[in-house]
Amino acid sequence: MTEVCFFRTPTDFSLQSIADLISLSVPAGFSPETPIKAIAPLDQAGQGDLTFLDNQAYVSQFKVTQATAAIIGKKHQDQIPSHLACFVVDEPYRVFARISSAMFPSAMRPQPVFGGSGIAPGSFIHPEARLEQGVTVDPGVVIGPRAEIGSGSIICAGAVIGADVRLGRNVTVGPSATVTHTLVGNDVIIHTGARIGQ
Repeated sequence: MTEVCFFRTPTDFSLQSIADLISLSVPAGFSPETPIKAIAPLDQAGQGDLTFLDNQAYVSQFKVTQATAAIIGKKHQDQIPSHLACFVVDEPYRVFARISSAMFPSAMRPQPVFGGSGIAPGSFIHPEARLEQGVTVDPGVVIGPRAEIGSGSIICAGAVIGADVRLGRNVTVGPSATVTHTLVGNDVIIHTGARIGQ
């Protein structure tokens, strides 16, 4: 079986990219061009990985991690191993989440299961429904009469959008979600299997 990779590896992410995102300098002694290709927990991280530390219980793993870089809290700045490029911040969890979302933006909202754009064959859209330009509809989607969906929205496989539902722009409806009797604004994520307006 081939190695599993659910999110594409960033090709242009580096220590400098991290520094720019969080308005800090690259730690002294490390090249700003050092590539960062993935995120991983302390005990599983390797070359090219970013990890983080905020809990004292994991300091022993922190000291021997093989990660390239880490986000750490100020309380641990005196325990930094010499081989590790560490960015010292006030809120490591929040900063790590921000960097992770920049590295893997597709992980932040469900993506089309079918992998395409536009209206996929096998979707069922009522003739009275109105979809703006740039809406992506996966196979198996059912969109009822008079439903309106704004541009940039993604309706994933198996989702049901009921009659008269209004979805704003850049809305994502995850696989097998059901939305009925609902008005939804812009930039909303409705996750896989959600039931709204039932």
